[in-house]
Amino acid sequence: MFTVKLQLPSDVTVSVSALLELTEHSIVQREDRETGKAWLEMFFSTRDEAQAESGNLVSILELFGCEDIGQPEVVESPDRDWQDAWKEHFHAVKVSSRLTVAPTWESEPETDGEIVVRLDPGMSFGTGQHPTTQACLAFLDQLSDSGCDGSLCDVGCGSGILSIAAAKLGFSPVLAFDNDPLAVKIAKENLVLNGVNDVDVQQVDLAEASEEITSCDVVVANMLANLLDAFASSIAARLKPGAASRLILAGMMGEGQYAWTRAMFEKRGLREIEHQYDGDWVSMVLGWQTNSPSFDKANVL
Repeated sequence: MFTVKLQLPSDVTVSVSALLELTEHSIVQREDRETGKAWLEMFFSTRDEAQAESGNLVSILELFGCEDIGQPEVVESPDRDWQDAWKEHFHAVKVSSRLTVAPTWESEPETDGEIVVRLDPGMSFGTGQHPTTQACLAFLDQLSDSGCDGSLCDVGCGSGILSIAAAKLGFSPVLAFDNDPLAVKIAKENLVLNGVNDVDVQQVDLAEASEEITSCDVVVANMLANLLDAFASSIAARLKPGAASRLILAGMMGEGQYAWTRAMFEKRGLREIEHQYDGDWVSMVLGWQTNSPSFDKANVL
């Protein structure tokens, strides 16, 4: 087991952790109250993975203007460090009226009308604790409750949490894809863990995705804003024509990224229906504009 450690000023630990978790890495925050020092840890099974992600970490921090924080360190650590860290920091959380996300080591009951998504966090992927993941889950619950529960595409599925929740909420069929083979592997494992067998998980590079990905009634994309912007056309192309179709976007930080991303998708014929803030993070739901070729007046809600 190898750990990437990043020491931080205690006043920026939470915001940097939130930024990095959106990249689908499992982040543990630690703080020494006596010294005032704080740091973040990410866990990997091999030194090569840890070193590669250490370099990616530097690039991400620079992209968001955090280059003065410091350099990450790669250290070897016992497997028990990772297991104990997650049992200490990852607990069941209710994210909407019907949805709860829980780790495998907590026996959260699933009662009538309530849905529990169980996750083993893996060593490189998220746990549903990030604000944007929770926003996507809440939007999915809301859409399902309003009768919008047709086909769904999870763009950049990571751990598979959104696809699992969608399938349990009644969306069908559900297609999930990610360009990372490890993400695909972990998503498939989490599907089995939750007894969900009707989600199609594929390894697909969004930059190359075209006709092999069918369009769906609902598309959800939870990724960093620069990726939402870079792949706006590909993401929009996954959304089925029709007034009832919905696109959920998450991963924008601050008013600037939110406004820019919204404009990028408005250029492609979409309009914002609603958005929500959670701290600095913004998530939104969009549908086709009434003057867009993809708007079908026969399906007006």
